[in-house]
Amino acid sequence: MNKINFLDSVDWSFPVPISYGPNRINELPDICKTNNLARPLLVTDKSSKDLPFMKKILKDLNRSSIKSDIFTDISPNPVDDEIYKGRSFYKEGKHDSIIAIGGGSGMDGGKAISLIANNSENLWDFEYEKSPIKNYRLFHL
Repeated sequence: MNKINFLDSVDWSFPVPISYGPNRINELPDICKTNNLARPLLVTDKSSKDLPFMKKILKDLNRSSIKSDIFTDISPNPVDDEIYKGRSFYKEGKHDSIIAIGGGSGMDGGKAISLIANNSENLWDFEYEKSPIKNYRLFHL
């Protein structure tokens, strides 16, 4: 096993695909199918949940036989209680992935929920140099 020298320079990479641009939401059902996502949890902020594009996403996923739920209890600067609620929602719904939608709040909330969704650690355990036990499946749109 390789030992890490904490004085060495290191590059960290968190390869999370982000899709950005007009009409990219149309690709979501195919992205889910390609990645074998059968039950994604959509995470966005409260103000986005009733917008036409969210209704379209839900309709398109449903039409493609992809069962999804939406979690919107995310404030402009997500707090830990919201993230824990998101984890509970993820687990109770037996979701297999998280799709973070929107701007900063939705993205931040989705990333934080995905960090603890499959781990028993406290959110704040990740503040410094601790690593998650399990990988997560997170997509941004």
